[in-house]
Amino acid sequence: MKALPWRWILPAIAAKVALNLAFADRYGWHRDELYYRDAGLHPAAGYVDFPPVTAWLARLSHALFGDSLVGLRSFAILAGVGVIVVACLICRRLGGGTTAVAVTAFGSAFTPFLLGANAMFQTVSFDQLAWALLFLAAITVADRPTTRQWALLGAAVGLALMTKYTSVVLIAGLVVGYAVASPRLLRDRGLALTGAIALAIVVPNLVWQMSHDWASVDFIIHPPPSASDETRPEFLVNLFLLTGPAAAVLAIAGFRRLWRSPSYRALAIASAFVPVAFFVTGGKSYYVIPVLIALIPAGAVTVERSVAAGRRWVLPALAVLAFGFLVPALPLLLPVRSEHYLATSSLWEDREDWAEQVGWPELAEHAARAYRASGRPGAIVTGDYGVAGAIDLYGPDHGLPPALSHYVTHRYWGPGRFASARTALLVGFEPPQVARLCASHRVVGRIRNHLGIHNEEWGQALVDCRLRAPLGEMWSRVPAS
Repeated sequence: MKALPWRWILPAIAAKVALNLAFADRYGWHRDELYYRDAGLHPAAGYVDFPPVTAWLARLSHALFGDSLVGLRSFAILAGVGVIVVACLICRRLGGGTTAVAVTAFGSAFTPFLLGANAMFQTVSFDQLAWALLFLAAITVADRPTTRQWALLGAAVGLALMTKYTSVVLIAGLVVGYAVASPRLLRDRGLALTGAIALAIVVPNLVWQMSHDWASVDFIIHPPPSASDETRPEFLVNLFLLTGPAAAVLAIAGFRRLWRSPSYRALAIASAFVPVAFFVTGGKSYYVIPVLIALIPAGAVTVERSVAAGRRWVLPALAVLAFGFLVPALPLLLPVRSEHYLATSSLWEDREDWAEQVGWPELAEHAARAYRASGRPGAIVTGDYGVAGAIDLYGPDHGLPPALSHYVTHRYWGPGRFASARTALLVGFEPPQVARLCASHRVVGRIRNHLGIHNEEWGQALVDCRLRAPLGEMWSRVPAS
């Protein structure tokens, strides 16, 4: 395989990194990032709603940079850089020359969701890189199914499963693709090696699952009501908006190229299986986006051959489609607007992730005032992981103890030294939930933020509660809002 033309790849990487870093701390921590920070400080081989890789990276970020939001988000940006490089390697594997690699580099850098996903530290960025590596390994196996290539595929499968559970759908799609288009690969003895290596990588997570009553399986089967708020028509519309017209054109061309190649038809089948599976099962539209990391390079090869055939207009047309769509969409992809604009426009309603990045320091201040007004109760118990994470991050500066919660994995971390507490400051519970926990109570404050943005935390009550029993005895009955 020819060396990569870095003179085209590096400018795409530099532009993407500069754009992501320029706005990496525009608003503040997202509620999920606060959760990942807490999870990283409780290292384990599994968590209820995600595999361990993201939490381990959060722990590494904390060790290297402390509580630096830019430091944390730099890991997501580096994952985005990895996606660009791996996509270019895929392009080379598919026979792409310099023009195809250049199209791939800029396409994978500036496809809307591939760019916007790296604005926050979430499982999404690392999942995209894991899928990219899985696609690359699958292509190398299709090209040359040696023992080494099967081993690399096994490592990629294991890494993907330890990064995000949605990778199961891609793995299933590849199996279906091989069964239909390349059954010889399923009969290859190397497949057993792939399975053995993948299993060895995921064993720690499986042990965690078994010791926690398969908590993640239960979470996937019975997700919280807010886990998917897209209708199926919205799924299709959002999928196009997250892809963008230029990447959509490349994806369609890439699918045709993969389908027409006997060696790579299994990948075409897998890339079609993924969106159909998520559409039917009620998954979110953005779960599908990593498929573009295989389709864009394949489409770029088609573009290169069109240019070689004299259709030079294809490249400027793609550029116009890409940036004509990207520029007006940028405020929804990256936090490029000021806090003032965010608060005085509909942007915070259009992009809820931005609304969930404001007000956390003030929340901790409100909690500290309520904590002191309550005579410093024994514990702080919150209804969700975002509030708990904010108090854990900002609370020590106000003399607050660590927050407790029964939401998702937090339930395994408490109540610890607060098991004997008979009083608590409750944050973010509904009145019926408060009544079940408290023998007596009074509201001592409500959460606000200086921007007046009515995010999920706005207006939540801070309640001075005298518990009906010691917190340790009541722990299993603490609700998760």
